[in-house]
Formats: sequence, structure tokens, C-alpha cells
Amino acid sequence: MNIVSVPLLLSMMTGPLYGKLELQDPASDFYYARDAGEVTSESAALEGHKVFKGQKLIEYIVLDSNESRSLYSKSDGYIEFVTSGLLAGEPLSKGQLLFIVTLYEVFGKYEALKGTGLPSILVGSHVWVCNDQGSWKFLVNEIKNNRVLLSASLDQKDFERVNKASKQAQMSMFLEKGQCKKSNI
Repeated sequence: MNIVSVPLLLSMMTGPLYGKLELQDPASDFYYARDAGEVTSESAALEGHKVFKGQKLIEYIVLDSNESRSLYSKSDGYIEFVTSGLLAGEPLSKGQLLFIVTLYEVFGKYEALKGTGLPSILVGSHVWVCNDQGSWKFLVNEIKNNRVLLSASLDQKDFERVNKASKQAQMSMFLEKGQCKKSNI
């Protein structure tokens, strides 16, 4: 698990709050063939494409029973990996890795520097991370002492942008999106 650390400046009405944001890489779901079989129709799922929870990834016939099986995405995300040869009529072996779907959900932890308190941030509220490439909304999941656990729904491109921005020496976070534009981002 790769963790990205970045100093963070949280500007609120009470003034700036300095701290650190650690983001985890998004989780991934792995999809395997449950039985040996044969692909019945070409999969429309391609690497880099978006998928939605419940979307059919592939359909195949089980060799022993001639029963039709389908695999559906368990989450919203994007296809990170598709095994080669998922064409109609191609064989599948039991346990074969077929797809990896990377989820849009990203988790992180913001920790205020010692000696600074957290402004009035409430669980269930949102904060915004902003830079010249955009602004991203994070949900406040939990607050404990000087730590705030956050989550966000970021597609692949937005995660890469936030990841790149996190390597800067300073990043701004706000309670309202409108404050992003007012700051010197």
C-alpha cells in the first residue's frame, strides 16, 4: 500500500491550520473465473474505462454444466487490468484472473501539527483540497484528537492530479469550495 504524505495548509475563518495529509492508493477488486468455461461474447470492459456497480464485465458458459455465468462489477471504478483473450469462444480456466477494477473511493488522514487545534469541522461535513489544476471534495468521516479521517470519490485522472499536487511543499484545504477561488492557489 503506497501512502502519500504532504504538508497541508487548512485556511478557515479562524486562520490557517498547518498539518499533514496522508492518502492511500485506491483499493482494487479482483475478478476471477469461478469455473473453467468458454467466453460467450466479447467483453466490452477495456483497460482505463469506467465501470459502474452492477455493470456486467463478462459472460461465459461453464464447461461441466453448460450453465451461463456472468461477472458484475461490485463497485464504481475503472478497469486497471483485463486479461488478454476475452473474445467469444476463448477458453477460461478456473481461478484465472480476468479483471482488476480500481475503486474511485480514496481514503486519507489529515493530522494537525502539535500545538494547533482543529477548527470547527464536523463529521459528515466536507472540506476542499484545491490547487491550480482543480478542487476536490473530501468527506469528513471521523475526528479524533487532532486527526481527521477523510474520503473522496476520485476517478483515475483526479487521483493522479491530487497525487501530483500532494508532492508540492504546500497545499490548501478549505471548508467551502468558494474559498478555493479566493485563495492564492
